[in-house]
Amino acid sequence: MVLGVAVASLAVLIWGGALAPASTPAPPVNDAYLNSLELNAPGTKLNDTDTLKDVRNTASATVQTNIFDPCGRAACPNGPAEVTSCRGVNYGNTVWYDFSPNVNGNIEIRTSGYDNVITLYPFSLKTALPNAGKSICVHANDFPSEQMLTPVQKGQNYTVQIGSVSAGGGPLEVLFDFFATPPHRLTAQTTLKAKQISNGLQLLGLSVMTARAAKVTVSCGRFCPSQSKSDHATESFPNLNGVQMPAGSNLQIFVTAPHSIGAYIEYGILNGNFTKTTRCLEPGSRKPRKTCH
Repeated sequence: MVLGVAVASLAVLIWGGALAPASTPAPPVNDAYLNSLELNAPGTKLNDTDTLKDVRNTASATVQTNIFDPCGRAACPNGPAEVTSCRGVNYGNTVWYDFSPNVNGNIEIRTSGYDNVITLYPFSLKTALPNAGKSICVHANDFPSEQMLTPVQKGQNYTVQIGSVSAGGGPLEVLFDFFATPPHRLTAQTTLKAKQISNGLQLLGLSVMTARAAKVTVSCGRFCPSQSKSDHATESFPNLNGVQMPAGSNLQIFVTAPHSIGAYIEYGILNGNFTKTTRCLEPGSRKPRKTCH
């Protein structure tokens, strides 16, 4: 979380370790809000290929009247008490998990062991406060399991609170899956007009039709300055009119947008003609590829 408290990281498969005798189980390491287990650290990739698993005994888990206490300091800031109610159902013996998606997607959380409530909160890294007004909680039945499936956003930090409806908590299994949203794929249609010159072509007009929010960049090497536009669904480049390009040169068009698979079009200039090649661009890259994902 923050406030100088070290948080533990959750690997692909984590067991809570050997459980203490049933009469005196140790408090779980993620009992307190600021000691939540991290599925990933902010700014790193959230695992979208493996199921993350955690098993712990929550019998000695507590509920905090101040979520910033304990904080690892002599004096802790004042904070709100834990929320312990979901749609009229009360719960306790809470444990916490954090994650920060690096791309948009969906998170699935599955719990088993006893009747429980799952609550998801966005929170601010700056203030460490969970946003209770935008929280989502799940308590679908009285069975010893629950499931939450909900979309999450890139760059937003989230904390998950799991609490026991059955008094006393106990052994709890928690499974996390993240399903990244596939990137949007851009398409583009281009029209090039040119006339033959002695050793190549003279450009007479270029237009590119693509998504309105996409950025279109045109480059013809040393024969004209590179230029970019992103204002209209169909972009034209009148500054190219009259540019002479010799055989063997290339006119390159890059169509890009954040978090999207881009389009690449290349006109290979011949003596009195041209070839056209289309490729794709991985999100954030300008290296043409035959296939992208």
